[in-house]
Amino acid sequence: MADPNLEIRPDFTSEPYDGIRHVMADATDTENEHKEAEKKKPKINNFDADLPPPSIIVPHPLQYTIQKLTSFESQADDAFGLAASNNILTIHPVASVKASKNAHLDHDLTFSEFLQ
Repeated sequence: MADPNLEIRPDFTSEPYDGIRHVMADATDTENEHKEAEKKKPKINNFDADLPPPSIIVPHPLQYTIQKLTSFESQADDAFGLAASNNILTIHPVASVKASKNAHLDHDLTFSEFLQ
């Protein structure tokens, strides 16, 4: 058996290989163009750099709240509340609302404080 490492290697830069070299170069260029197109960042629609940022950040409902309301699977312990601030109405689970640290229990109040 002959050792393939001792055989003369073809000269791929010679004229008989010109056609295949051009085809491979075109395929490489096309592949590089596709890669560049994939790297481009998506553009932000309706973005105006001259506008100031909004003064109000609108809180979005929790995914849990949306799922419970759309599937109508609310249980007795799933209570939802509405909160209004800056003319914006939001919905949230009541369990997520903390009581004020200044809140007093009803039985700790005097009768006149209770009526207020």
